[in-house]
Amino acid sequence: MKPVEAEQNVRERARSVADALRSFIETGLRDGTLSVGDRLPTEKEMMEQFGGGRTIIRKTLTALEAEGKVIRRVGSGTFVADANELEQKAQDHDDFFEQIARNSGPQEVMELRLTIEPDVAAMAATRGSAMEVGNVRDAYEQSLKAISIAEFEQADDKFHRAIAIAARNYLFCKVYDIVSAVRNETEWGVMKKNTLRPELRQVHSDEHEKILECIENRDASGARQAMEEHLLNVNKMLFASH
Repeated sequence: MKPVEAEQNVRERARSVADALRSFIETGLRDGTLSVGDRLPTEKEMMEQFGGGRTIIRKTLTALEAEGKVIRRVGSGTFVADANELEQKAQDHDDFFEQIARNSGPQEVMELRLTIEPDVAAMAATRGSAMEVGNVRDAYEQSLKAISIAEFEQADDKFHRAIAIAARNYLFCKVYDIVSAVRNETEWGVMKKNTLRPELRQVHSDEHEKILECIENRDASGARQAMEEHLLNVNKMLFASH
């Protein structure tokens, strides 16, 4: 077997394990075999049950935690998320990111995005499960249906967040929380309103489509380049008159 084929087989196996684990949890929540507060199998048990290595098990759990489906407690294990605990975590989260948003600006967030997001897109192309990549497409299609600027901006945020989740790195998800916090600030909203004219929205959509296609085709290099080109254009449009 050629090295490239071997690498592809490893990636496909990792995605298969991730999809099986995710399906186990999500199906259990839907059909009642899992309930809020239930302790999930240990990582070792999951490795035996789904046939995956510890790394892919942990990355999948990290993505599920970021989505609010599970909670991991050091020394205790992983549990089906409890609404009260999630609410407290959400409040702590909101307080932290509100402080960041107050002390940051659009220029800073664009510098951060240009530094990180191209590589995040590349990782999403190689690591994302079929379900995670499907979520990226769902967000893209939602943006095409958006009528108002607020709806488009929400879908745009969802698109980039879905890519961060597909990259399967918890820290990238937290970094994108910072991006979202600043995007919700008034200054960013005013700048977006001035730049998201219909013709420029079409440019955004075309660029999103290119990023999506590269991720779906597992083209890491293309995804990285497409994301960088997109963010450079966003940066140019945002600050052209400033």
